[in-house]
Amino acid sequence: MSLFIIILASCAIGFGGGWVVNGWRNGEEIARLGSRSAVAESSNQKCETDIADVRRGVAEMVNAATERAKKAEAAMLNAQAKAEKHVTAAKAIREAPVRQDEPMCDAVFREQGEYVQKRRNS
Repeated sequence: MSLFIIILASCAIGFGGGWVVNGWRNGEEIARLGSRSAVAESSNQKCETDIADVRRGVAEMVNAATERAKKAEAAMLNAQAKAEKHVTAAKAIREAPVRQDEPMCDAVFREQGEYVQKRRNS
């Protein structure tokens, strides 16, 4: 019976020692994984910040592009109105009747004077 008790005590001590060593190993693994988790969380927060910065930058670029497009459209409408005005004036000059009593050079000088006068008034 004493042999049985010695074997049983040896098994219990071996099992207990193994349990303690396993606990130490698991504790070390938990500490290592905790360290990795902290690094991963830090990296994730940095990525979130970077993504937010990029989104803000893209939004600013889109807003700036939209504003430039609006200004360009307004400038085109303004230029178109001015061009139509000049085209109308050019058509009027081309379609003006020739005065028989006026030499060609005098007609050109008169038309240039009228054109300059209109430009100064507008």
